[in-house]
Amino acid sequence: MRNILMLIILLILSALLAVAPDASAQIRLTANADVSQVWVGTDDFQPELRWYNFKLEVEHEFEKEKLWFLSGFAGGVNKEGKSLYNGTYVTGRLFRTFETEPVSVIFSGGVIYGLIGWQFDRTQLEFQGNDVIGYDNVSMKRNMPIPYMEAEKAGVLQPVFDVRLRKYLDWFFVETKAGVRFARFSTVSSDYKNSRYNESLVALPSLGIGLGVSF
Repeated sequence: MRNILMLIILLILSALLAVAPDASAQIRLTANADVSQVWVGTDDFQPELRWYNFKLEVEHEFEKEKLWFLSGFAGGVNKEGKSLYNGTYVTGRLFRTFETEPVSVIFSGGVIYGLIGWQFDRTQLEFQGNDVIGYDNVSMKRNMPIPYMEAEKAGVLQPVFDVRLRKYLDWFFVETKAGVRFARFSTVSSDYKNSRYNESLVALPSLGIGLGVSF
C-alpha cells in the first residue's frame, strides 16, 4: 500500500506543477455527504462500524487533459465527528472525466491525511462474575505523525478511490458517488495470560450524494 500512496502523491504533485499555464481552467466548489458501513474484527468480536463523512472540496479542471489522462485535481477537508480531534482530514485527489449523456462519469484516486474518528477503536471485555478475565480490541492503525501531537504516529495517510455520476444544470450540478478507502486494522484477543495479534488491510466502502457550483 505504501507504493500506491507514493504514486498517488507524485501524480498529485505533477498535476499541481502542470496547472500554472492553464488560465482558462474550470474551478468548482463541491460538498458531499457519505455513509459507510463495515464489520471488522475476530471470530469472537466483529463490531459494526458505521459512520458519516462530510466533505468540502475545490476542484480544478484543466482546459485539456494533462499527463495524457488527467482531467484535473481537487483538494479539501473531510469531517467524520463533531470535535476537532475526531475524524478530521485533509484530502487530495486526481480525476478523469468522461463526458457522456445524460450524466458525466468521473473516476478519482487520491489520499486522505489526518486524525481518525473514535469509532475505529472498539473494545469488548470478557467477565467472570465481577472480574474482567479478558478482552478483544479492534483498532485502525495509525501510520503518520501529526504536527503538535505528542504521539509519534497519531494520524493516518490512506488511499481513496471513487466513481461519480454528475449532472450539470448550467452553473449548478448534483452528483452521486460510490467510493472505497483502504485502511489497516489491528485485532487483539487476550485473557491476560495469552494474546493473539493480527493485522489486515480492510476496504471501507462508501455511498454518497453531493452538489456544487462552477465558477
